[in-house]
Amino acid sequence: MASTVFHVAMGAELDLRRADLGHPDVPGLWERLHGSIVRGVLQCAEFRAGGCDDDCQQWMYLRKTSTGHRTAVHIMPAESEWDRDSDEHKALRERMARTAEKNGFRAEIDVPLAADRRMRTSALIHGDGVTLACEPQLTPVSPGTVRNRSAVADRAGVTPLWATSSIRTPVMNRAPWARIDHMEWRRYADPDFEMPVRGGYRALISFRCTPGTVCNDRKRGEPCSGWNSQFEPRQLRRFDDLIVRAAARDLIPVTQRRSARSAFYFWAPANDLAQLEITPQRAIVTDLGSPRDPTPVTSTIGASWVEGLTPRRRADRPDDGEAVPVRRKAESLARELRALENIDAFLAEVRSRNQWITTTHRRLTDDPRGMVGWSVEITDASGVTAPVRVLLPDADYRTAASTSVRAPFCEIDGRPWWWCEATGVVANYDPKRITHE
Repeated sequence: MASTVFHVAMGAELDLRRADLGHPDVPGLWERLHGSIVRGVLQCAEFRAGGCDDDCQQWMYLRKTSTGHRTAVHIMPAESEWDRDSDEHKALRERMARTAEKNGFRAEIDVPLAADRRMRTSALIHGDGVTLACEPQLTPVSPGTVRNRSAVADRAGVTPLWATSSIRTPVMNRAPWARIDHMEWRRYADPDFEMPVRGGYRALISFRCTPGTVCNDRKRGEPCSGWNSQFEPRQLRRFDDLIVRAAARDLIPVTQRRSARSAFYFWAPANDLAQLEITPQRAIVTDLGSPRDPTPVTSTIGASWVEGLTPRRRADRPDDGEAVPVRRKAESLARELRALENIDAFLAEVRSRNQWITTTHRRLTDDPRGMVGWSVEITDASGVTAPVRVLLPDADYRTAASTSVRAPFCEIDGRPWWWCEATGVVANYDPKRITHE
């Protein structure tokens, strides 16, 4: 919604805050325009100035809120002036609320925020120490609307959660957000239909700092720790899980400043944030090109600030854009090094048992019990490959490989084994059997 709009035929801007719309020489202008939904008459002022998103609907109409406030609203496909919420909006709003209530949280639909009684939020979810202002945004919206509504939510002490189906929406990286697929309202309303979260969620990954890679530590003017850690875009299988985990504070809204005027907003696991050096309500901004003194930035939305670098551009990720480098705690890096030594020792024993196979591996999210997750690709002599999920204990591999009954166990595809038996299971894995099942 906007308080100014451009009248194409008049070639002038209308100020809806004034009774005469800023044009006393044209009496009855409001009465003539109000109630008429016609494209080509009123144009979005931000669109005209080049401030709107590419998929912004440029044409608008005038409406009056229940409090008598005059606003200009974008004309959306199949939208009614008197009932602006589409069937898809209503279905997704109710799904958010029902999902929260089914998991033990209290939810309210279409309620005003305390900071501004004129502004209503689609679904207000009362979680564990956090209140989420959930707003399905399935139609184009101006950046100013996102900023204003998020600021109102912040003043009310609640965390905004914008759900969008657009890949080029201003909702991205202006507030905590999540992107789902565009679908008909029946899909949104069906609790058994899984809606993957395509954007707005990230997970922490770490990899060795080797020659040829950009060293985050040296860009900060610090000695290289041997590791690069960063938040990478990931998908969640179920949108419902994001709602529940955000209400339970298992997912935390994170803001990473890119500059004084732009930032990344995303949801990240609380366990990942616990491994980082974080200054609450502050961020350190550093140019990748030349190190400079850290500049503190004050939070505008109640979220965790990540101490790191200006994120690197990733052209292959249009949704979230760039990887977000961060600094892990020393004990967290030591744990990662131990995990790498363990998987190297484990796979070395696997290959010694079966010299005809080759293995590659990549890091997975850790098990809630603290076990370290790996995805191991087994390739046999004929070139057939199949993945194996391996969970190793967070302990020195010499302890894990001991024959003591107190030695921690491993898991192969969800089944527990002692270290020796686990290496044998992987060594005798038959990729052909797996790929044919």
